[in-house]
Amino acid sequence: MAEKLRTDWEQVLERTGVAGYVYGACSIFHVYFETDRDRIAAASNRADLHTTDANRLKGMPPELIDQYQRYLRHHGVDIMSGTGGVLSGAHGESDIEQATDAFERTVTALRDEGLIRMLNNS
Repeated sequence: MAEKLRTDWEQVLERTGVAGYVYGACSIFHVYFETDRDRIAAASNRADLHTTDANRLKGMPPELIDQYQRYLRHHGVDIMSGTGGVLSGAHGESDIEQATDAFERTVTALRDEGLIRMLNNS
């Protein structure tokens, strides 16, 4: 289920053109939003944003993290911490669908507020 969630959320980011990506292994998922204008300008696609730099991955602006969590909770999804979470055997297809809808609404609101950036449109 976590792989499906990561794939579905990646599709949301691709469709909306957001400068970010979803990653994780096994039952874990994390979302990374790139906020550095220079990194976004240098990227030709979302894959160019991938990083293993822990400071970058954990260094997203606190107001972005707060709003991200707030919007997800407003739409019925409460994540573990930061921008990630863990799925369990209790999560099914309908949970992934609900979470994906909440994620898309969240991404749209964050984009409209200017808290996240579009790829090649920083």
